[in-house]
Amino acid sequence: MLYELGALNDDVDYWSIERHNPHLVKVVEELGDLASSSFSKLKIAEIISPIYKIDEYDGAESVVTPDKIAWVKIE
Repeated sequence: MLYELGALNDDVDYWSIERHNPHLVKVVEELGDLASSSFSKLKIAEIISPIYKIDEYDGAESVVTPDKIAWVKIE
């Protein structure tokens, strides 16, 4: 579906597609559990911040936004 929607091409492959890509979001929303595999469990995380990063550990990804970080302030 991602190829059909134009989200993937010779320059962008599955591993480099941005997680906020509207086509990727659409595919996960439309396919639901079928978008996942035995090695993945894809779901949509709604965030209010325009800034996020993906934390990856041992293949598992999670979304981190600035409000989820315990900042240390030097005074």
